[in-house]
Amino acid sequence: MIFQKKPGVIPVDIEEDSMAAETKIPHAVWKYVEFELYSYKQNKKELELLRDEIIDGTAFKETCVQAGPGRPAESKALRLMTSVSIVQLERTITAIDHALNRLSEDHNNLFERKYIKGQSWQNIVIEMPISRTAYFDLRRDIVMMVALELGLAAI
Repeated sequence: MIFQKKPGVIPVDIEEDSMAAETKIPHAVWKYVEFELYSYKQNKKELELLRDEIIDGTAFKETCVQAGPGRPAESKALRLMTSVSIVQLERTITAIDHALNRLSEDHNNLFERKYIKGQSWQNIVIEMPISRTAYFDLRRDIVMMVALELGLAAI
């Protein structure tokens, strides 16, 4: 398939039920999704830290919501559910997890090597072993599936 380059748009093919659908992702969305993929491990740690801060009663940086005097359990539960940081981190982590669950073992292997371990594409194609084209196809599929899960792209 031949793609015409348009500024700020990255073409993406995703095969679903043996039917190839061409979808274009704006460059800014591609960059955002890759940022979230690179941040995945750190975001999981940060989410646990934020939850622990609320549960353990340590300092909490966001505006506190009180459930009422003498009701610390309810107050903590409410803060866990209403924290903007926690909600956003959970949404992103869940979207990445769902996308990876829908993709193949090769996709998951590439995700681990590229976004978690930070390996270069050259090392990945040697170690997996896959072709350069297969590497970029797998990467594109990962970014597209996460963008779909986040609601940033549509097929």
